[in-house]
Amino acid sequence: MQLVDGIGRYSLVIEVHDLREDKVIARMPPVPIEFPQRTNRVNFFTPPMSIGLAHEGTYDLVVLADGEVIDRQRFDAKLVPTGGQSSE
Repeated sequence: MQLVDGIGRYSLVIEVHDLREDKVIARMPPVPIEFPQRTNRVNFFTPPMSIGLAHEGTYDLVVLADGEVIDRQRFDAKLVPTGGQSSE
């Protein structure tokens, strides 16, 4: 992700929120980022998080800087059949 409009040092955290259960189901450990000047852009790369989703539904991917939400992306999770065919 590309971050803009910051100045100074921040603690960045990414969370996944289960909207049906109203709880955080995954949280990346805090990572320090720094903007030397307000005009700087910071590119942030994180390895994919492996998340076991308990159900189909709507989730939010939330990005926080020093505990403040700076971005939120909503996504829908659907079950995908695994290769085998039903005998019905």
